[in-house]
Amino acid sequence: MKRLISAIALALICNPAFSEIKSLTIDSATVSKSTKEIVISGTVVCTPEHVFFIGGTLVQIKGPTYRVAGGSELLTCTGGSDPWTIQSPPSTEGAPIMPGNAQFLASDSDFTEGTFEQRMMKLVVHPAP
Repeated sequence: MKRLISAIALALICNPAFSEIKSLTIDSATVSKSTKEIVISGTVVCTPEHVFFIGGTLVQIKGPTYRVAGGSELLTCTGGSDPWTIQSPPSTEGAPIMPGNAQFLASDSDFTEGTFEQRMMKLVVHPAP
């Protein structure tokens, strides 16, 4: 029985369907002073010609005040480092996002393989130029 469980676990871990998204980065996060629009961008490395989705929620909590924004993007991977950008209108919940520390709960999927991952990423939101 232990061998069967070990074999199943090894098959799941080594199955290429669980590793189609090779890396995901956030390169910048900005907020417009005038419109309060949020722009989050980064890169993804995934299997060529696979359809990739990234969505997420940006959260800032300062004392009793919380700020939330989110969005998503769909793209086709080239196999190289593909750029992605999420644009979010001003928050409709809580106060607007401000420059400063935040967390981004990223949900990324390879729709071609049917894989899905979530990860929490710390970042700093900067004022847009």
